[in-house]
Amino acid sequence: MLSDGFIFHGFQGSNDGTLNETHRIIVSSTKSVEEHTLEAIVLFNQGADKVEIKGTGFEVNKAVDIYNSIVDRLGKGVELEGVETGSEVKDKRRLSFILIKLRRVY
Repeated sequence: MLSDGFIFHGFQGSNDGTLNETHRIIVSSTKSVEEHTLEAIVLFNQGADKVEIKGTGFEVNKAVDIYNSIVDRLGKGVELEGVETGSEVKDKRRLSFILIKLRRVY
């Protein structure tokens, strides 16, 4: 576990069960776009105000597909708060990443 309260396996959130914090979905190759989309929609329906979608390496394209799928389903109920791109070192390799920040609109 990291100090910011995130565990990097599927659903990300704080340990105290509150949903008003930012939740992070780490895109994996084992789940489909639809599964990740459903995960984000469930978070918003449970009261989460912000959700981040992070794709690393080959999952960058999938993260963008997930964002487009969420916007198609929720429309104006969700707003793009920001996008970060960059690279990080994992296992002595430099991998690109994208972090898409979404906010629920009331």
